[in-house]
Amino acid sequence: DIILIDGGTYNETVRANGKDISLIGIDKTKCILKTTTGDYTAPPLEMNVGYLANMTIIAEKIEGSESPQKITYCVHIDDMSSTGKSMLVENCDFISDWNACVGIGLWGNYTLTFKNCTFYKRLDEYGKTNGAVFFHNGEINANGQKIIFDNCRIKSVGDIALCINDVS
Repeated sequence: DIILIDGGTYNETVRANGKDISLIGIDKTKCILKTTTGDYTAPPLEMNVGYLANMTIIAEKIEGSESPQKITYCVHIDDMSSTGKSMLVENCDFISDWNACVGIGLWGNYTLTFKNCTFYKRLDEYGKTNGAVFFHNGEINANGQKIIFDNCRIKSVGDIALCINDVS
């Protein structure tokens, strides 16, 4: 399925894990998906296979709002249905005031490609951060995981821009 997204600011959580779909905005400066709750269980987007293009996705912290115990990403890309599949993210901007812009679990034989994307972690008030991009293996002893950054910019106000971890 292909979903074309018209201009606007969409304040919601989109859950598309396990669905091989294409979400295509008309222009990343006009198609904005965001949340302001900071809740880890309700990021702006959960998606792990298919195609995402021409969007700006923001996990915004409103001044004075309290932080939940576990803070959100802009996009959470982590589901066992990723095994043996792929996802292409193209021409997107990710801006986070909470956690890393994207939190990624790399499952077996999974390829995730970011092309012409910008990741900007703009607040680090918690004293520790997962950087602008955080990823780990999705399962112990998985093989064939690939993550590709093609012509991307990764920026963090904290000490870490890219954080790699292991679930074992």
